[in-house]
Amino acid sequence: MNAMVMTVSLDGNSLTINKLVSVARNNENVQVSNDSWKKVDDCRNMLQSKIDAHEIMYGITTGIGEFSEVTLTPEQTQEFQKLLVRNHAAGIGDPMDIELVRGAMCGRINVHLKGHSGGRREITEYLQSCLLYTSDAADEEDSVDLGGRRII
Repeated sequence: MNAMVMTVSLDGNSLTINKLVSVARNNENVQVSNDSWKKVDDCRNMLQSKIDAHEIMYGITTGIGEFSEVTLTPEQTQEFQKLLVRNHAAGIGDPMDIELVRGAMCGRINVHLKGHSGGRREITEYLQSCLLYTSDAADEEDSVDLGGRRII
């Protein structure tokens, strides 16, 4: 007899340790409310309007570090964001336990749902769908930034 898979609701504010454990260790799925998706969409739309207006924003329409004073063209902005994601998409070390991967993904989804990241909804939806198919392919020292970098 198969155990019934439950669903944890995420909204950016109410993730508890017990809910995180349910997703990470018990393979529960996550669902997102329409209000939470609206926060994600509203923040992205605000950010996109600033990008379209050529507003100067560190790490979005400028370089980073020693290039923070360099304002990027719209074409450079798009390319820079793609390269920034690729730069962080490498890992070394032994494969991580599946529960660590699932827990990190759940936490990242939850942070996106606060509506402050400016990332596209598709990114969060992709993470949500990955929870359905997560394998143990992530590395211990994975440098994909789960700490809050904007993925645009």
